[in-house]
Amino acid sequence: MSSALARRGSKSAATACKHQHRNYFSNTFFRRDAITRNIRPTDMVWLLTATTLGCRSITRRTLRAKSEQLAPRTMVMVDDTVVSEQSNRRTNNPFHPRRIGKGCDLDSLFQHLAEQSHHLGPERVFKSLRAALYNASGYRAEPAWRIYQQMIHHDVTDRMSANHYGHLLNILKYGNDQTTIARMLLVLSYIPDKSSMHYSQVLFAMGRVGDAAGACQLIKDMQSDGVAPSSSHFTSLAIAAKNDKHNGVAIQEAAELMMDAMKTRGMVLENDACVTMISLLSRRDKPSISGDGIDKTVKFLEAVESVSAQKKDEGDTPPARYNAHMYTTLISGLAHKGDATNAKRLYDEMRQQGLKPTIATRTALIEAYGRAGDFDTALKLLNRKHKRNHAMVTSVLTNAIRHNKWDVAEELAVPWMDRLEHAKTDDKLRAALLWIKVKSSMDEAREFFDMLYQKDSSYVNSVMVNHLVTESGNQRSQDKVKDSFDLHRLTGPPSLYSQHLLVDALFKCRDVPAALSAFMNMRRQGIPDDITMAMVVRGLVMNDEDTTAWNVFRALKSGNLQPNLWAYTSMLKAFAKTQPSKGIPRELLALWPELHSTLSGTNEAPALKPLIANPSQAYMLFREMTGYQTPNEYTYTTLIACFSKHSLARAAEVFSHMCAAGVKPTVQTYTVMLQACAIFRSARIALLVFRHMRDQQVTPNEATWHYLLKALVRARVEKAKIDEVGQMAREAMAKKKIT
Repeated sequence: MSSALARRGSKSAATACKHQHRNYFSNTFFRRDAITRNIRPTDMVWLLTATTLGCRSITRRTLRAKSEQLAPRTMVMVDDTVVSEQSNRRTNNPFHPRRIGKGCDLDSLFQHLAEQSHHLGPERVFKSLRAALYNASGYRAEPAWRIYQQMIHHDVTDRMSANHYGHLLNILKYGNDQTTIARMLLVLSYIPDKSSMHYSQVLFAMGRVGDAAGACQLIKDMQSDGVAPSSSHFTSLAIAAKNDKHNGVAIQEAAELMMDAMKTRGMVLENDACVTMISLLSRRDKPSISGDGIDKTVKFLEAVESVSAQKKDEGDTPPARYNAHMYTTLISGLAHKGDATNAKRLYDEMRQQGLKPTIATRTALIEAYGRAGDFDTALKLLNRKHKRNHAMVTSVLTNAIRHNKWDVAEELAVPWMDRLEHAKTDDKLRAALLWIKVKSSMDEAREFFDMLYQKDSSYVNSVMVNHLVTESGNQRSQDKVKDSFDLHRLTGPPSLYSQHLLVDALFKCRDVPAALSAFMNMRRQGIPDDITMAMVVRGLVMNDEDTTAWNVFRALKSGNLQPNLWAYTSMLKAFAKTQPSKGIPRELLALWPELHSTLSGTNEAPALKPLIANPSQAYMLFREMTGYQTPNEYTYTTLIACFSKHSLARAAEVFSHMCAAGVKPTVQTYTVMLQACAIFRSARIALLVFRHMRDQQVTPNEATWHYLLKALVRARVEKAKIDEVGQMAREAMAKKKIT
């Protein structure tokens, strides 16, 4: 009887609780340890009957009255009932950790945590933010960073594990903001036990943005923290060096770190890292004190070969290094430098090793001969039985234009022009054909562009538009510059380089206000780089707006943007001018407040300070530049020209400093030095400079002979010696005309 009543009571209790949305049954009767100990069967029957009659009011009132008769452990049922109600309320909260998903509003979540953090406690706050990081961030960098900022604000980062930090870094590394690296480094500094995986995420991000210097420093930090860099870390370092377009020093530092790992730890680099670094080292144009790019490439290859031999002696199977791709990369690097002799030597060595040259290999060899100006050999390679590649034809065409070999370019371009509709041509070849049209006639080039667009809109690209804009600027046709730039509406939004060319073309057209307006438009978009800044300074100096150039230069430094080498060189050229700076036009005076605001970010523009052409000021600027930049031959030549009209001794001092620094003087450098000798009537120094020029195997030009003879004449050297030098000059010029 009692068991049947208990069964009916339990069923009725469950039904009643279901209608009242209160799950008392499931929360109490599963606590067997609480209901089976110290509870008599009659009390159990009474409890079920009371629950059936009145689930909410009767149960609580009767339980309180009956509590003295039941055992103390029976009160657990009441507590469980209350806890159950509170738990159900919490699970209905949209900001409960288990309810936070993709559609969660982060702003509302942050507001909720700010208001309820003192009730929730640190553990609950952390779980909510952790759930948001994994579920509500959408794997986007900005929301993930906001969530991490909230963790810092609520002081719960100490509850993050290594996996949590790894997940956060994995999201941040795909950020496109300029602060991505700084944010990741900040997160990395908070990780108590950094692992190789954490460093890999940061190096990956540095590779994406091309932060080679930061990647080198991070590799050093890994070593100091006792984390040994792996081959994948060095691959990310190589990618960062490849994407860093302006830091040759960091490329060399990256190569040294890799060579040190290979020599000291026997590190076997991945093929991608080896090929990338060899390509970068072999393409370096600037020589260093210890050797040029080819010397560095040889040292890197020796380190790779040493590791391969070591692994072979140990019984390991090292990966194949000297394959066709490796040779092609080396030949391509030599081609970039115009070293056709060594490129051909490597090509022959490749064939001797039994490796078949690919189309890319032959294209790189043709590029080497084209850059060296040996078009006879380049055309022979192009006309061989092997299948012609569009890249081969494009290489010969572009190099012929660079060397002003119009006969070669036109002869090669004519057949491709005739069969343009039927031949399969790529974008680069069509752009090269348009370039030839541009150099011959702007009107024909524009007709050629329109013809390509009418045939197929995909036949035209931004490179063609850039050719039209550049040549319009060279012709100083402002209307054509603007019309040509408007063609970008057919090819897509103009890139940074395209806008750079627009500003440069407007400066060539002597339209300084229009050029500055275009520059300020770039600045508002936040896209000008240091190259564009230097181009603006150069354009102002070219248009004799030296005072404006000087104030723009000063505004760049006040805006925490360090001018590059070209900006410093342009200002040195302004100081070298002999005529006084002209007044500032009204248009530039009206533009100055807005121009200064876009450069420095401040609303108050100081008054324009005039530039005073003073050699001492130029020398101080040169000394300042050497603290940030490494002067090249053009910078030294400009500074020598600045002193050539004021002090021969100071000009000779700069020339000596140039030679001691390992910078090879050019024919323009020697010409400027001889001009200074002519001004100060020093035949002795003129002959010393000319002898140094011959020792360096630099061929004099017409201006060089002119100033040498002028220095001898003004120094009143014997007429017989002057006639002897004059005869040498005439013979040299006649020989040059014949060749």
